This record gives sequence, structure tokens and C-alpha cells, in this order.
Amino acid sequence: MNERRGNDAVFPARRLFLSLPGDAGPGPETAAPRARTRALRVPPDLRPTIGQALMWHESLQADDRIVEHVLPDGAVRLWFDLSDSGAGPMVLGPRLEAQKVLLQGRMAGLSVALTPAAARAVLGAPVRQLRGQVLWLSELWGPAAGDLGDRIAEAADLGQMADTLWDGLRQRLRRAGFSTDDGRRTLHLAAAVARGERPEWIGLGERRLQQLCAEHLGLSPREHRRLMRWHGLLRSLRRVDRPDWAALALAHGWYDQAHMLRDFRAFAGMTPTAFRALAVSGPSKTALHKTG
Repeated sequence: MNERRGNDAVFPARRLFLSLPGDAGPGPETAAPRARTRALRVPPDLRPTIGQALMWHESLQADDRIVEHVLPDGAVRLWFDLSDSGAGPMVLGPRLEAQKVLLQGRMAGLSVALTPAAARAVLGAPVRQLRGQVLWLSELWGPAAGDLGDRIAEAADLGQMADTLWDGLRQRLRRAGFSTDDGRRTLHLAAAVARGERPEWIGLGERRLQQLCAEHLGLSPREHRRLMRWHGLLRSLRRVDRPDWAALALAHGWYDQAHMLRDFRAFAGMTPTAFRALAVSGPSKTALHKTG
């Protein structure tokens, strides 16, 4: 049993879940020794639109409880539940704050992170409407959501499951009239905003830039820039054992360490020291495998 007891209180174990844009699966901060993940290889034609597709299986003992601190990556995700719960496909909108999720029992599912290039086209709604929301995919797709979820759940193997998912997403993109060129322009816009480029440098007015970011990212330009800066800091922390917080703050564009600490607490819901302690507390890391 992985709970700590003190007096009469029972405290569930805690862990982080972090997956940054570009990670094939859970980052090294995620200590989940009983979990098994498989990162699906996204076909070339869908790579501009899908940031990550990940199968997750984990079974906890009957009396085990884990509080998972899910750190924000800014992505819109589709979740296809493959456990015995019978829940339908869901959409998880972008967030700027950590979530606490209580884990127990058997968990299995397929998580798909959509890039800003295609999130609006796949979902059929501006991403700003999904910010901070968790809703059934059927609220956006109608019966087509349940149909795709059923076909994924009934797939004979992981390869067939992946093919079913890819075909379903291609249909949504075709239906939306998605243009690869438009998708690339959206990705370039997101990258330029993350670098702190001014609207006139991008060739847009301030109001139009705000509209595009809200529509495709669900965030304001300033929020997106702050989140990407924090992600850069987290990547740097993966490479150092004893971080110099003041130097890291300046290297990533904060005025000083105090401003960095403020943003860190806002995004992670904890101090950098608490984050570091929780990130290395697990005895082993998640087993990650790639599959075609």
C-alpha cells in the first residue's frame, strides 16, 4: 500500500505528471513504476496537427490512492477511455494551472494532444470556448464521437487502434476544410508569440493577434509567452542537478528570481523546491515504448 499514515489520518501518495510539447510521452519527472505507456507514431501527414498520441495502462491495488499533480502544457487533448467504466470520449481544454487528480483502480486510455495548427478544425469550435473545460466530445461532434470511441475500443490490436484514430481525425480535418498551409501559419504564429515578437513584426495588428491566439490557442499572447517561458525553464531543470535559480531566471527572460518564483507557483501550484523534491521521489520512471 502506497499511503502514508500519521495518527488517524491517511495521506495518499503524490506524484507529478508532466509532458512538455515535443515529449514522446510522460517526462522524466513522472514517476509511475506501475504504468506502461506506448507512444504512437504519428503518420507524416498528421504530424503538424498532433503533438502526441499516448496509450496509458496502470493498475493500482484495491486500497491504493495516488494524487497526481498534472502540470499545464497548454494543449487541447482528446481522451478515449479504454477502462471498464464505459465513459465516452472527452475533450480537455487548455489550462494555465496544475490540476490534482485522484487515481485509483484500473486505468486505461488513449490521449491525443492536438497542436494549435488543427485544434480548432478537429473540434469544430474556437479553442477559447474550451479553456479550462472538460466536456464530452459528443457535445462538439455529436454521434460521431461515440462512433469513433467505439471503433477504437473494439480494435483488435494497437496497430488497428492507431489506424482507426488517424482515419477519424483525417475525416474531421477534411470536413473542416483544413489547409496544411493555414496550419503551418498558425504554428509559426504561436512560435513567434512565444519568442516575444511584437504584433507588427508578425504582420498583424494587436487586436487581430489577440483574436487568433484566443481562437487557436485558447490563451492570450501574453499567457502563451509566459507558459512557453516556463516550459523552457522546466527543460533546463532536466539538465542540471543543482540549479542556480537566479541565473536560470535571467537566462529564460525573467527580470529576477522573484518574478520567476511567482510564475512557477502560478503554473505548478508549488515552489520549485517542492517540484524538484516530488519529481525525483519515485523509485523508477515510467516505461515508455514507441509503436507504429
